[in-house]
Amino acid sequence: MEIIPTTGTLHALDLSDWGLTGSLTHFNFSNISKLKILNLRGNKFSGSIPDEIGLLHYLKVLVLSDNLFEGCIPSSIGQLRELTNLDLSRNSLTGTLPLSFSNLTQISSLSLYDNGLSGELPLHIISNWTELINLDLGNNTFSGNIPPEIGMLTELMYLNLESNNLTGLIPVEIGNMEKLQELWLSRNNLSGSIPAKIGILLNLCILDYSSNNLSGTIPPQIGNLTELRLLNLSSNNLSGTIPPEIGNLIQLDTLFLDNNNLNGEVPHSISHLSLLGILYLNSNRFSGRIPKDLGKYTPQLMYVDLSKNNFSGYGSGLVCGLSTSYIAFTTLKHTWFVIFIERVQQKLVRRYVKNT
Repeated sequence: MEIIPTTGTLHALDLSDWGLTGSLTHFNFSNISKLKILNLRGNKFSGSIPDEIGLLHYLKVLVLSDNLFEGCIPSSIGQLRELTNLDLSRNSLTGTLPLSFSNLTQISSLSLYDNGLSGELPLHIISNWTELINLDLGNNTFSGNIPPEIGMLTELMYLNLESNNLTGLIPVEIGNMEKLQELWLSRNNLSGSIPAKIGILLNLCILDYSSNNLSGTIPPQIGNLTELRLLNLSSNNLSGTIPPEIGNLIQLDTLFLDNNNLNGEVPHSISHLSLLGILYLNSNRFSGRIPKDLGKYTPQLMYVDLSKNNFSGYGSGLVCGLSTSYIAFTTLKHTWFVIFIERVQQKLVRRYVKNT
């Protein structure tokens, strides 16, 4: 670390992606005490994050992501009261969130993604982060309930709690975060129903509740989310029918409702989602005919799975886009289906799927 100037007047230090190794344990942080930006992302630093990092009282941006840091997050980071951006993602950090994090009242972006952090989400800490815009705690082992106080984060635009051990209900207070654009709660153990207040989040572009234990029906209020591009409710215990209001999601390009207990007919309104490119309805209990206009008004539709249902008529129980499907069904002269399969044959399938 001799490459770091030992001067108290240094305000920004960016050593990202330099391939640096070693530990920060013996580094003298007092020599750069006026630092406002420290970016060490994408190196191979190992060992623990030293307590002395708390000496950087003027620090606004701290990025230590994509390294090999391990051990607990030092509580001294909570002394950095000017901090607005903290990124410790993709390391091997363990333990719980330090109680001192409640002092980070200026924080606007916090990413602890892909570590081994555990414990419950402490409401007395979260409720102090009123300036927060980005919160990424995904791919850890956090447990317990999502605290209702999370609804106090009214500036939040991005929330990722996926791939943890969270339990209990989805708090209705999430409906208070009206600026939210992305909501990732997949791969937890959440139960109960989808709150109808989800329909208040009119800026939502991505909603992923997949791989939980959610039950009940899909609320019709979901049709209010006209900016939605990705909707993933797969691998739950949802029942009832697909609400026809889903046809209001005019920006939708990816829809996963597979592996549930949904039944009834697929609403014809789904045929009018002109930007839809991926549609998975497999492994449910749908019946009746596949909407005859599916494919006719959805020119982007390239990847479909309708298998393991109780459909009748053409294309019942098939996985569209496979060559065997093409052979089996083009002879049926069902025009929309022939056009659809030929389109699949002519183009490479572009899958817009994130964290599925």
